[in-house]
Amino acid sequence: LPSCRPSSPLNRFSPPSSSYTIMLFSSRHIFSAVARRSQLVPSLTTRQLTTRSTITNRSSTTTYATKSICNRLEQNQLQIRSLSTPADQSIGGVLQSKPPDELTPEMTTGVQDATDMYMRYGIGRRALEEIAKNAGKESPSLIERWQKMMEAFLGTQVHVLAGLGYAPNEEGMALYNQQLGMLMQTLDPETQEKVRVQGRDTWRLVLSTSFNVPLEEIEAKEVSIVDARNAMHKVSLRMLDPAFLDIVKKKCDAIEATREDGMTPAEMQMRHSIVQEAMISHVYLGGEPALVSELGFGEGERGYVFLQLVMSEHQSDPLVAQYVSSGMMQVLNAAGLDPATLQKIAEKAAENNK
Repeated sequence: LPSCRPSSPLNRFSPPSSSYTIMLFSSRHIFSAVARRSQLVPSLTTRQLTTRSTITNRSSTTTYATKSICNRLEQNQLQIRSLSTPADQSIGGVLQSKPPDELTPEMTTGVQDATDMYMRYGIGRRALEEIAKNAGKESPSLIERWQKMMEAFLGTQVHVLAGLGYAPNEEGMALYNQQLGMLMQTLDPETQEKVRVQGRDTWRLVLSTSFNVPLEEIEAKEVSIVDARNAMHKVSLRMLDPAFLDIVKKKCDAIEATREDGMTPAEMQMRHSIVQEAMISHVYLGGEPALVSELGFGEGERGYVFLQLVMSEHQSDPLVAQYVSSGMMQVLNAAGLDPATLQKIAEKAAENNK
């Protein structure tokens, strides 16, 4: 979507940009799939998980991807006890997780280094290479492959944060991001830039590996902040086009509600899928010329991926974020996924879990 990176402007170890708005709303769906498929958490835990996101940017997205990877992980607790952990610090051999009270610069770079290591050399890398085998093909679709990429990436992040004591769920990631935001306000500009660049580079690694785009080619297409703002302004205008919003609304309205007391997770997932597909086919790749081509990033899937890779450099720019968020909020409203509706769904789910 605008771009598909999972993180807030301060979540520097996650990917960047316009996809993030959707990610924020979509993460709940992705987390369930992450947990079911990830080899970085116990198999029993992953099988029991139920709850991206697809094409959104890191600072505006992935999107639903956070809530469910975690419900089951929370209930079952990760088997992360170290051999040096005294038995009286665990129950049944399971270390009782306790997140740090605050982050230090060393902890932040450690999280980034560990995430990058898994995605560069570990199971995460192998997952991305499997996705890359279908790069450029119509089946599985771009959206399906993007979702699998996000599952691998988010699953790795959850694994790394769990090792620090954060709960392997939406609350754990939210707490980390909150602490990271507080830390970033205290860092000197040089350290802030180091954190930003490392997060960008890891996201570019994930994206380029999944879609077979050499990192060297990205450097040749870097754009200035002015060009980046102009590009995202054009993306925003397409998202705000009444004809496009009407397409999203009609497709989502056609979904038959399965319950009278509110939207089910399955229905929410269907609506997110409609948004993601519409963003790709109408906003980025639709029209003559397609937006990615007009902006100079090439044609089709490769052009879309190039746009996301290049824009990751500017994902934390306030004006870029404003363009993305203003457009995505209207799209999500048209899909019936406005914040008020999502809040009601979350409150109902919390009541059912009591």
